[in-house]
Amino acid sequence: MIRWLRDRFRGFWHDGLPPNSAAAYLFAVGCIGITFLVRLVVGVFVGGIGLFTIYFPAVLVSSLIGGTEAGTVALMLGGIAGWAGFSWPTFGSSVPSLMQAVGVLAYLVSGAFIVWIADSHRHAISASE
Repeated sequence: MIRWLRDRFRGFWHDGLPPNSAAAYLFAVGCIGITFLVRLVVGVFVGGIGLFTIYFPAVLVSSLIGGTEAGTVALMLGGIAGWAGFSWPTFGSSVPSLMQAVGVLAYLVSGAFIVWIADSHRHAISASE
C-alpha cells in the first residue's frame, strides 16, 4: 500500500496534471487554501511579516503540477488571500498605502516570474522526453 502511494505520488509529481484542466485549477485552489491555513497558524507567531511571501511556494508547485494557467490562478488567489485575509482588516482601509501597493506589485511581478520559470521548466522536461 505504501509503495503504491509512493509510486502514485512520484507519477503525479513527474507527469503533472493536464494544463488548463479542472483538476489543475482545483489543485491550485487547494495549494492556496492550505497555505492560507498555514499562514493563519504562523501569523500567531510572526504577526504581519511576509503577508505574501508564504504564497510563493504554492504558486511554484501549482505552476509545476498544473501548468501556467493554474499557477496564474494560484498567484491571483494568493494575492487576494494575502491582502484581504491579513492586510486589509489590520489597516482598516480599502485604499492601499503606497507601501502596501508596492508590496502587492512586487508579489505579482515576482510571482509572474515564478510562473514563467515553472512553465519553462515544464516545456524543457517535455521536450527532453
